[in-house]
Amino acid sequence: MPLPFESVQRKILIKKDSVGHLGKHVSERSTEEIIHYGIINLDKPAGPTSHQACEYVKNIFKLSKAGHSGTLDPNVTGVLPVALGRATRITQALLNSGKEYVGIMHLHQDFDESKLKETINTYFTGKIRQTPPLKS
Repeated sequence: MPLPFESVQRKILIKKDSVGHLGKHVSERSTEEIIHYGIINLDKPAGPTSHQACEYVKNIFKLSKAGHSGTLDPNVTGVLPVALGRATRITQALLNSGKEYVGIMHLHQDFDESKLKETINTYFTGKIRQTPPLKS
């Protein structure tokens, strides 16, 4: 049985296939150019804060700046987008963009599947407004 996110068909939309501001197609850019204008989807492990994980990436690539777009609790693992170099300018746009979360649950006893699906659809599906705490 596929996971819920595996059954979603996504379509890639290309508004305009262009050369870009560096004067060459992205496939022709050097590794250094890609790094200085890139975003890494970091699989953050449990332990470090999002800020610490971002600092690790910055130090590994020897960059003067890197920034993350959102915060994951230190005890949480998950994808943390980290903008590198000049790409840090777009992190504000990523903060307000839509996000999709996938969770895996282990139940310790038998549970009526229809009741479980109803609960998930009621409380965990659709648009959810999350306000982060002042302190975490």
